[in-house]
Amino acid sequence: MMFSELGRDTSKTCIMFEYLSQEVQEKILRFNNVTSPYEVHFDVLPVAQLPYGSISDFSQEELDLQALTQIGYFRPNF
Repeated sequence: MMFSELGRDTSKTCIMFEYLSQEVQEKILRFNNVTSPYEVHFDVLPVAQLPYGSISDFSQEELDLQALTQIGYFRPNF
């Protein structure tokens, strides 16, 4: 279980690296210029936080998109 600083259980709302598809895991590692999730502590830290609901409310594609968006993979070109 993971708890926030306010004592809330966040284990159902945090997107962990292992929850992501293989393709997205590889994109995240390349984006961070690392070869292993251990280098950026994604083995113990969440990649992203869901805006609402819990992990079971989202499809695999939605989880992948949330994670990529929140780490800054998609950036506007100005």
